[in-house]
Amino acid sequence: MKSSLKLNKAKFPSGSGSTVEPMLEAFRTFEKKSDHLEKAYLRLQNNIKKINIELDKKNSELSRNLQELKKVKNFLNHILESIPQGVIVINRQGEITIFNKGASQMTGYTPAEVVGQPYRSFFGQGVRGEPLLIRLFEQQPPYLKKEKRLRIKDGQEIPVESSSALVKDSHQGIVGAVEFLQDKSEIKKIEEEMRKSQTLLELGRLSATVAHEIRNPLGGIGGFAALLERDLEVHDPRRKLVKKIIQGVASLNKIVSNLLVYTRPLQCEFVNTDMVKLVEEMIAFAQIEIEKNGRSIAVQQQLPTHSLYGRVDPEKMQQLILNLMINAIQAILHEGVIILRLRTATADENTALPSLVLEIEDNGVGIEPKHLSEIFNPFFTTKESGTGLGLAICKKIIEEHQGRILVKSQPRVGTTFSVYVPAVQSSEEKE
Repeated sequence: MKSSLKLNKAKFPSGSGSTVEPMLEAFRTFEKKSDHLEKAYLRLQNNIKKINIELDKKNSELSRNLQELKKVKNFLNHILESIPQGVIVINRQGEITIFNKGASQMTGYTPAEVVGQPYRSFFGQGVRGEPLLIRLFEQQPPYLKKEKRLRIKDGQEIPVESSSALVKDSHQGIVGAVEFLQDKSEIKKIEEEMRKSQTLLELGRLSATVAHEIRNPLGGIGGFAALLERDLEVHDPRRKLVKKIIQGVASLNKIVSNLLVYTRPLQCEFVNTDMVKLVEEMIAFAQIEIEKNGRSIAVQQQLPTHSLYGRVDPEKMQQLILNLMINAIQAILHEGVIILRLRTATADENTALPSLVLEIEDNGVGIEPKHLSEIFNPFFTTKESGTGLGLAICKKIIEEHQGRILVKSQPRVGTTFSVYVPAVQSSEEKE
């Protein structure tokens, strides 16, 4: 904005001096003001340019900061979702604001179900007064840790270790509370198993002592009964009574022998064994047992046509298979079928070592669900004449082989035992 107005006194008519001077002065003043405005305008333009440049810098910096903040937030979210423990965060109003994957897996609730909802509505049921996490706002301890029972979505209660703390902002103002949950179910199971093992160990020691004390008198009773039977006439009615004595002694001797097998440490000699041949041999023994019991039971073999080698003690493995097959025979009341399968364990079966799987399936009476967790305990039996040691011995044998034994059963449908043993590629490997 440049003024082009130039004043020339000669252009004004003569005799008008009294009016020209004021006009000239006014124009000069106007010209000065115009120059001043023009310079101010230029300065304003320069300032606006500087401000625009500064704003561009600030906008770029803000954009970078937002991107960094987003990255940090995503990183923290990934960490939060990767934590196996449950993490629950609430605000001052007691509403759930964060509910991570671990908490979802532990409780059965999805984040969509609980986020924005009152904490007490989901995890305060059955709790006297306010839940501990909410009481933090009143008590304001730096940190709390305790074990409690947590009611989950399906109505069950699970043992958890709860660690809670207040959440504060940069000015130390309380904005919420956080709770870390550690599922203790597996630990409690292990502790219970340890208590049972200790009890069984003591019981085993006592049983071994009793078995030794009983075995000698039993031998004497059996010997004298055999002599008495020999001296009685064939048609003497007392001979039947003596036979019952002998049968009773034999039954007691079997119980004592099984008890000693269970309580003594196993001495295994592991060799690479063709499991196909071993199973076929035990099927022949089982057929004898079937004929002896007069049952109409078909034994189906679903065995591979080629050899599969396992690292086992053949004698102990024969004992295990025969025990399981006799159980299957006894589970079939009249007629039925027993199926034997042998295969290589698949990757999704989570075996520590390459393994073979022997499955023995029957369509017998099955096992009640309430008994499934007890069938491998010594002295537990549902049979009138059972000792409760057969499956306990089987479990001990398979544990000595670093394998495992699983059972699936349904009452009035049947039972399947799955036995896992270490596999080798050939008869020479690892000999």
